[in-house]
Amino acid sequence: MILPLVAKDQWLVLGPTGHYRGSAGVEEHIVYVAQTDAGEYLTLSPAEFQKRFGWKNDPCQAWLTSGAT
Repeated sequence: MILPLVAKDQWLVLGPTGHYRGSAGVEEHIVYVAQTDAGEYLTLSPAEFQKRFGWKNDPCQAWLTSGAT
């Protein structure tokens, strides 16, 4: 999925596994919402999400497909 206007002139490509790539500084406009095993909801920046859960974004896994088969 491509989000062409995240904020002003920012853009973002979000892949099916949650990995993303985008314009410089786009991370400032991204939040992750996670539910803990205790049922608590957390809203985290990409850096906070990585620190808490050990998941690191890999921009190489975010791409657009043509939709053709």
